Parts: sequence; C-alpha cells; structure tokens
Amino acid sequence: MVIVMSKMRNLKVVGAAVATLGLAATLVTGGAATASPSTEKPDAGSHVELRAATAAVPCWTSVEQPNGTGTTIYVTYNNCGTTNAKVTPASSAVNNSGTFTYVGWCATITPGTAGAWAITPDWFPSTPTNRYTVTNCL
Repeated sequence: MVIVMSKMRNLKVVGAAVATLGLAATLVTGGAATASPSTEKPDAGSHVELRAATAAVPCWTSVEQPNGTGTTIYVTYNNCGTTNAKVTPASSAVNNSGTFTYVGWCATITPGTAGAWAITPDWFPSTPTNRYTVTNCL
C-alpha cells in the first residue's frame, strides 16, 4: 500500500521567489545553486530549500529530529553524484503496512546541491511511521 501526501504548499528556493505548487509539482534548478552555503534547517512550513552543498552536509540522505518524537523532521539530500536526482521524502509505517510518499514535494537536486525538507507534525501520516528517507519521483 502506498499513501500519497499531497496538500497544496509553498516551495522555497533559497535566493529566489517563493512559488506555490500543487500535486506532482516539480522544481528544476538550472545549473549550480545560487544560494550561499548553509547548514541551517529549512523553515518549518516551507518544506523544501535548495542550497549549495557544503562539507558539513554529508553526501546523500540524512534525517534529523532534533527536538524529539512528535516534532519537525528534517530530511536532507546532498547530491554528490554527477547527474540530477529528482527526489522527495518518504517514510515507512511502523507496522509495515505501507509507505508514505510526499509526492507534491518532488525536487530536482543538481550535482553539488543539497535539498532539505522540513516535515512538520501537521504533515505526519495518521499511521505511526519511521525510517524516513528520500525516494525517486517520476
């Protein structure tokens, strides 16, 4: 079973305008990110920021929930590869009954760029989940 999380939300790109996007919306960046290198968390509620990757951000996927259970989860994808990656956060149900994918938050992450998502509690699935990661978007 796959449950799709798809409310209308804002997509924030560091150094550019905020665009309102809906279901299956895609952010495509042209070339390297223009943002200043940063290890700051994205704003809760903006859901995705793209920024230049730094040595402080590990390659590929990292997940943090610094304030504990029931608080905002930060998922970062640092593209250390040589091709674009179109990804979005996903999690698995604790009882293994399904996977939850945030399809409206797909972003194309160019090489040398990190995408960071802030998943606030109002976006948590109704079923307890764990194992947050990213998955490919079509």
